[in-house]
Amino acid sequence: MSIVYVDLSAKVEQWERDSAVAACNDITRILLIPGRVKQQVRQMLIRQHTRSSVHYRAFAVFIYLAIRDDLANIEQLVIDRDYSGANVEGVIKSLLLDLLHKDKPNLPNGFIRFENIAGQRADVFARECFQRKREADRMVRFEELEAILRK
Repeated sequence: MSIVYVDLSAKVEQWERDSAVAACNDITRILLIPGRVKQQVRQMLIRQHTRSSVHYRAFAVFIYLAIRDDLANIEQLVIDRDYSGANVEGVIKSLLLDLLHKDKPNLPNGFIRFENIAGQRADVFARECFQRKREADRMVRFEELEAILRK
């Protein structure tokens, strides 16, 4: 069991730009989410929910996709404080826990923590992938995210 740090390059709400999400510690996974895929996710979320929560929902689903295959080996998830404030962090935490509980129903609320993780491998790897200095493990397709959002 390990602590996994997660960071996202390029804010979610920069819908036209690609984003890289990196999850690092004992595991390392870097996913590249093309801008066109982010835009498709945005349109789907707008149809399903209010416009005001769309980027937080997208942020949660991107993180979920990066860690779900290793969830059984993660004791704590530390997310970079890209969106600050107790209310915002609470919303993101709630949305992400809803997704995670489908795979691991007994996860405690304390499973997710927010910190500034500048300099951690997740921060460096996400930035380097975004800048095309490091390859992503894979590029995310809309169909993957659509399947998660339809559950």
